[in-house]
Amino acid sequence: MEHGRREIMTMDAEGTARAAAELAKSLVGGEVIALVGDLGSGKTTFTAALGRALGVVERMTSPTFVLMHTHSLEGGPVRMFVHADAWRTDAAGLRGVGLEEFLGAPGIVAVIEWADRAPELLPLNTIKVTLHNLGGDRRDIRIERP
Repeated sequence: MEHGRREIMTMDAEGTARAAAELAKSLVGGEVIALVGDLGSGKTTFTAALGRALGVVERMTSPTFVLMHTHSLEGGPVRMFVHADAWRTDAAGLRGVGLEEFLGAPGIVAVIEWADRAPELLPLNTIKVTLHNLGGDRRDIRIERP
């Protein structure tokens, strides 16, 4: 996906995973992805699928209580996948776990769930993914690339 906005309607968790995998195809490292959406809107499902598409092999869970997980990758331009969660914190809390050193770094893709709680951390070229729960497993996913 190039610059601009794309809207995807998914009918199930597999559709959400396909949307994430499609985005992953365009990532080369250095990207920051801000996830925004209500509780239960599919942010963690999207993030786990994105990580898998980039080569994360271990089980991915939301870092709600530890704030950040890092996953090393091999064999491609993306060498590390960083998954942060601002649900229980703010920018200061994410700075405290060292998130800023990963944001925009070559070879690293960083995803921040609940990114609207720490907007001052987001670089200008952040990819924004907004997820809306339409009932059941149906989602409206909007991807905005500067």
